[in-house]
Amino acid sequence: DSWNIKGFGVGIERVVEALKSAFPDRTIIQFDGDSLTSKKAQREALRAYAEALSPILVGTDLILEYPNLRAPLAAIVHLDNMFTHEDYRVPERIWNIVQSLREHGEQLYIQTFLKEDRIWKHCLTESESSLLQEEREGRRDAHLPPFVHVIQISSPTVSPIGIRLIR
Repeated sequence: DSWNIKGFGVGIERVVEALKSAFPDRTIIQFDGDSLTSKKAQREALRAYAEALSPILVGTDLILEYPNLRAPLAAIVHLDNMFTHEDYRVPERIWNIVQSLREHGEQLYIQTFLKEDRIWKHCLTESESSLLQEEREGRRDAHLPPFVHVIQISSPTVSPIGIRLIR
């Protein structure tokens, strides 16, 4: 009954433990690649979710592989770690995760400590075109693809030895 979400550390197991403690009368289903190592196990978990009364499904991005999965509420917890990746495609990846989860739930909650980041403005307005335009301009200014050619030089006996940007 609170909007305040407390961090429990990285790892789905800790979230599942906390939910089992907080909701002992609910069915909690863990849905991730480590606990469900086959398609059969994933289908069984989805069947248990569909058959349970008021279940809670806790999962990783593996959930996104099941577009027909629906829930009254979806939440993204600990997405902030994506902002630390040194990859110029992070905003697009975040956009895709948010849009995919919007399709899975009637309501979507996102826990973030970076609420002023520009990506949230685009997600709130569902403005993909403005996000892509802003990303394109930023990439042009930073000389990132598609505004440069990236060439990888490799040796047959050694893995990649260098990357050179050509403008």
